[in-house]
Amino acid sequence: MAGNRISHLGEPEQSNDAVRLSYANEFYLKRDGTNWMRGPLHAGGFQVIHVGNPLEEQDAVNLRTLQA
Repeated sequence: MAGNRISHLGEPEQSNDAVRLSYANEFYLKRDGTNWMRGPLHAGGFQVIHVGNPLEEQDAVNLRTLQA
C-alpha cells in the first residue's frame, strides 16, 4: 500500500470487515495475556490442553495441580 493506511473505520458488521486496532485490542484475546476472556469458552467437543499452573485464584486448574 506504499505507506498508506486505512483510517476512520466504523463498527464491523460482517465477518470479513476490517476492524480498528482499538476494537481488536478490546474484544479479542491477545497472546501475551493482557486481555482476558469475557464469556464462555466453547471448544466444540475438543479438549483444552497444556493448561499451565494457576497463578491467580480465578485461573484454570490442571490435573497436575490437583494431584500435588
